[in-house]
Amino acid sequence: FGFVKHQILLLTFIQEILKLAKEEVQIKESAGCSTTPSGYFTTKMIPNKEWMSIRNRREPGFVDGVNNFIDYAFSHSANKEAIRCPCTKCRNAVYKGRSEVQYHLLKNGILENYSTWNFHGEGAGNTQDSTSTQELNEDHMLEDTLDDMDGLLNDIYGRRGEEEDFGMDTEEVAEEPNQDAAAFYRLLQEAKEKLYPNCEYTKLSTIVKLLHLKSIHKWTNKSFDDLLDILRVLIPDGKVNLPESFSSARKYISELGLGYEKYDVCEKSCTLYWGPHKDATSCPVCKLPRYASIDSKGKGKPHKVLRYFPLKPRLQRLFMSSKTASEMRWHKEGRSDDGIMRHPADTPAWKSFDETYPSFASDPRNVRLGAATDGFQPFGNMSSQHIIWPVVLIPYNLPPWLCMKQPYFIMSMIIHGPHSPGMGIDVFLQPMIKDLKDLWEDGVSTYDAHSKKNFQLRASILWTISDFPAYADFSGWSTKGYKACPSCHADTSALYLKGSNKLCYMAHRRWLAPNHKWRKNVAAFNGEREVRAKPNPLSGDEVLMKCCSFTQVPFGRKENPVNYDATNSWENLRKKSIFLSCLIGRISLSATTLTSCTLRKMCAIMC
Repeated sequence: FGFVKHQILLLTFIQEILKLAKEEVQIKESAGCSTTPSGYFTTKMIPNKEWMSIRNRREPGFVDGVNNFIDYAFSHSANKEAIRCPCTKCRNAVYKGRSEVQYHLLKNGILENYSTWNFHGEGAGNTQDSTSTQELNEDHMLEDTLDDMDGLLNDIYGRRGEEEDFGMDTEEVAEEPNQDAAAFYRLLQEAKEKLYPNCEYTKLSTIVKLLHLKSIHKWTNKSFDDLLDILRVLIPDGKVNLPESFSSARKYISELGLGYEKYDVCEKSCTLYWGPHKDATSCPVCKLPRYASIDSKGKGKPHKVLRYFPLKPRLQRLFMSSKTASEMRWHKEGRSDDGIMRHPADTPAWKSFDETYPSFASDPRNVRLGAATDGFQPFGNMSSQHIIWPVVLIPYNLPPWLCMKQPYFIMSMIIHGPHSPGMGIDVFLQPMIKDLKDLWEDGVSTYDAHSKKNFQLRASILWTISDFPAYADFSGWSTKGYKACPSCHADTSALYLKGSNKLCYMAHRRWLAPNHKWRKNVAAFNGEREVRAKPNPLSGDEVLMKCCSFTQVPFGRKENPVNYDATNSWENLRKKSIFLSCLIGRISLSATTLTSCTLRKMCAIMC
């Protein structure tokens, strides 16, 4: 049955393309109808949105509006199982089924500012409600033949959908775009060119759809090549506009920059098989074999895999849109320096960095990054033996209303496995650190669509974003034990509670002003006056000096963990952070301006 279904799907796709090659069906204007590529009629209608302003979600008008909205959304969606939920909690970021969307809208309400249903079929020339009585197969994956390939490029390259002048055919071009930028502009042009005259498909959308079908239906490379051979003969100009083979199609799509690099990881997370260990067959630390199993063809299946998204091309994309490239200068050219902290550029850490490295600060296009990470259970089950740790980079050159928006987050890597990486996260961060070192020392040639010139792009990490346990993994400063506080360090006041076998951290009154009345309040606290001054946070020089005498500890999960070596430790430092390997200098900056040990290190030791 599955084979027959796939054959029907393939034949339907071929028939649809051939049908579009014929002369378009003339529809009478007075009928107010239009035909779609799949042959059914739609009537142009504007959806009723008056129900969205109803406050009482129990009123029949609101309930009917929700049901009509769901019907409208599913009628315009290629996915017949789920749509984006526009409730005030999900905010169009989560896909839900019909009943779940209905429940969420009735419980939470719909987004107030969602006046144009651009995630549910409205806009971009798609404002039609289906009035056809012809039922479509629920497995038909080609219903929406007008896929937004331009929108796909927008997501990849940071464009926001505005009409932009990329200057490719004007006299304003000061320099020829480099190879990466030229590939983008070519794809942008091909996303608008028809596969052949009067065809609703473009070359890019056709190749993307074919590769999508191959993936979801597990076609072999040979069957895909045979299909291309047929299409290249049947379709006008097919030999020019369609690739010859699967490898050619993959090469064409690779220019979208959607690829990632895969690196095998030791079973105990001791080693990343890359660089000098790229061809190793066993872990140099624990000596365990690299592969969990090897098939009859000699191909091994690794225990773990790290998926890394190269940083350089993703930073280059930010400048391939003239609008985004202009916004990347905002921190220097558009920000008002009035003494109020509205953006990281207003902080002492940012300003001190600019003073220490004037060559980096001289070009406002050089990117300042923040690194964020946290782990989560992908299946929402705390007992599940699987956890994912994404590492996300945030470009802070952008204004505050853009830099914290999802389209501008840069996914750096995805770490997954049965256990959290812990302090062994340094093993996984090696490819990212190498890219950061290259971007700091040499930079990468990048085309600026705003100035229409090539320049050497550099980048630096300013700080990290994480919860309290996670920044221990980044910095190497343990957040457990008697000296867990990175701000108080050796002066941490901790009390062991025998009854609960836990530590309680005391003496918070030390951080109050010297003349604060609570310092003398005996009854409300521990029965004593607090006369001690607040602890002095560590400076960058002190951190560096201590780390220089610290011998790096081996990473990896141990079956019989042993206590750390007291002779090779400094207070609560348990490892030498990998960020120290890209040391470029020090900043004379008081750590009181920062919020964690990690932030202090990242600002004292820029990479």
